[in-house]
Amino acid sequence: MGKNSFIIYHEYAEHFEMLDDAELGQLIRAIMEYEQHQTIPNLPKHLALAFSFIKKDLDYNRDKYEEICEKNKLNGKKGGRPPKTERLSEETQKSERFLEKPKKAEYDLELDLDLEREYEHDKEKDIKHIAHPQADRAKDTATLDDDFEKLWSHYPKERRVGKKKARERYMQLVSKHKVAPETLLQGVVAYADWCHRNCKEPQHIKHLLTWLNGEHWNDELIDDAPVTPVWEKERQRRETESDMAAERVKAMLAGGEIDLLGGG
Repeated sequence: MGKNSFIIYHEYAEHFEMLDDAELGQLIRAIMEYEQHQTIPNLPKHLALAFSFIKKDLDYNRDKYEEICEKNKLNGKKGGRPPKTERLSEETQKSERFLEKPKKAEYDLELDLDLEREYEHDKEKDIKHIAHPQADRAKDTATLDDDFEKLWSHYPKERRVGKKKARERYMQLVSKHKVAPETLLQGVVAYADWCHRNCKEPQHIKHLLTWLNGEHWNDELIDDAPVTPVWEKERQRRETESDMAAERVKAMLAGGEIDLLGGG
């Protein structure tokens, strides 16, 4: 039986709010396409990043869905639900609606609820691990190191300095202040794109430590007014002077101040 629905979690709202309506529409369409056909979309870098986080949940839920379907199939071979006559009693007769074969949409809804319970159960296991940090400390540190290295690789290469202090601040933000690594990575990708368009000199780009301390992942990045290069300004100046000189010559010719034929 093909799956006819999937789950969108409230926690995605944080990522969605960073996008404008057109970008959000493009992301939702990509999610639908992937969920229906498992086709990896071709998206701009910042949308591809957001999609990669959501894709993990889609893959997880699809695997769980197939697992639940397989369990239900095995249960059906063992006998499934009791016969109709056994499920009816004179004292409490159930509505015929509950005795009919569930419709496909209802069946998918039941499986989605099962997926929700599985998802919450896994989150509870994660919380239990937090209660005993010694057991997972090495693993968590390694994961954060990988996350930081990914963020570092996306930061503008012209200002990749002070890595040690930037790493320490990153660990504080994620571990102590509970800033999501995905949020920081999305912010860095957006800032790098903005710098590529707007920063003509490396000194105009913040150091990563400065960027982290200033919580600049919350910034609304707006492109600067176009900057005209010095050489272009010089070309425009010469062109203007040439045009003005030509106009003066025309005026002098029209006024008879210049006689090209050499007449008296």
